[in-house]
Amino acid sequence: MTELNLLAKMLRGGAGEKPSKRHWNCASDETIAAYVDSALGESARARVQEHLAGCAYCRSLVSDVVKQRRETDVPEAPTVLLERAHALVAPKPKQWPWNWAPVTAAGVLASAAIAVMVLKTPQRLTLPVWPAPAVPVLKESKPAIQVTPSGAETIRKLKSPEYSPSILSPHPGSIVPREQLEFRWNAVKGSIYYHIRVLTPDGDLVWEGDSTATQTKFPSRMTLRSGKYFVLVTAVLKNGRAAKSSPVEFQAAGSE
Repeated sequence: MTELNLLAKMLRGGAGEKPSKRHWNCASDETIAAYVDSALGESARARVQEHLAGCAYCRSLVSDVVKQRRETDVPEAPTVLLERAHALVAPKPKQWPWNWAPVTAAGVLASAAIAVMVLKTPQRLTLPVWPAPAVPVLKESKPAIQVTPSGAETIRKLKSPEYSPSILSPHPGSIVPREQLEFRWNAVKGSIYYHIRVLTPDGDLVWEGDSTATQTKFPSRMTLRSGKYFVLVTAVLKNGRAAKSSPVEFQAAGSE
């Protein structure tokens, strides 16, 4: 009696019991299959048999595997019998349906014609055509453009009275009595106010003041000694810049 029959006999004893659910210590499907195939070692096989004695769920798995093996283990027919059976059955000739014959023949002819055309027609290798490099354009040399400095320096260099103040009085090199000393200049476009300074020939500040008009008098409270002086007028513009006049030399007389 084979081992497979022994397993079936052992399992028939518990065929009437209802299989329970799988427990945490139940063997895996691979282990059950290896047990049925006698592929386990002695110690592993003994543990599985001990577990099968008290687990109806695993016994049902082994029973299912044994039944499936018996159903699939059908002996193959001898080769000689198979050859005789094939010889008794006469092979049927293949017949093409008449309605598909013209279509099939036309398809074969078309495929053959395309193959001949592909083989005989030389294939051209299309290479990308790159555009010729552009000829560099030679620029004509032009005279350098002289850039005028921006800011207050530009305004100071403008000679137009519209953009820079020009002192009208006193005249350059004139002698002016202290009591009649008055400064006048032209109006500058965009100015907010004017700042006037009187300096000595050494550059020391004698007096300075602001005016929104285009003229102002030297303060009577100030003492101005006889001698040479310079007056400068600066226009403070709305854009935050300043435009300065050229210094004008004059001589004060008659006051101590």
